[in-house]
Amino acid sequence: MKTGKYRLLFTLIFFALFNVCFNRKAIKVRSQNLNITKHAKAKIMNAENKINLPIRSGNKPRTTPSNPHIQLDQQPENRKIISDLMVWAFSLPEIKKESSKISMPGAEAMCLSKDKMCNKCSAFMIENEFAHFHPVPDGSMHLGLPLKDAQYVINQGWGELHPVAKMGYLTQNFIMVYAPRNEDEVEIVKKIITRSYTFAKGELIDE
Repeated sequence: MKTGKYRLLFTLIFFALFNVCFNRKAIKVRSQNLNITKHAKAKIMNAENKINLPIRSGNKPRTTPSNPHIQLDQQPENRKIISDLMVWAFSLPEIKKESSKISMPGAEAMCLSKDKMCNKCSAFMIENEFAHFHPVPDGSMHLGLPLKDAQYVINQGWGELHPVAKMGYLTQNFIMVYAPRNEDEVEIVKKIITRSYTFAKGELIDE
């Protein structure tokens, strides 16, 4: 009788320990799978969000070496190209057009709704301003990008580092994007603006 009770007790204890070990292993496997999934999603996001730009043709435009940092030549003959680009940029969701708080008088800033701003990122020059267009006759703009993207845009010939960033007052991811000279170049600049906009919303990893 007692032997039967001990066997039953031993069996119950064995299955209880087995269930504990099994559940721990299952939790660990689920956790590992979750981490793998997160890592895979991050890799997919980075792969899908790579910016691809052609090399800009011709010589680099002349620009001023310090503030105000402006483009001095190679503006489009048809100013409507810049006007239409600005209309498109300011029509992006959650974007408000404001006078720039950091650039020259007449510069118009792309300001993101404060509840859509990324947390702990280097996308903004001041408050919720992540990009601004310089006034006539310039046509260039300043904006923030992930650091690798900023360097890539510069390497492809579409922009240059902001002199204030060179001096250390802004981080090295703030650049000037040169004025587009034709409709094809407008599409290139739109890609760069979209990248900056996506970065400001926290949808890109700055790595």
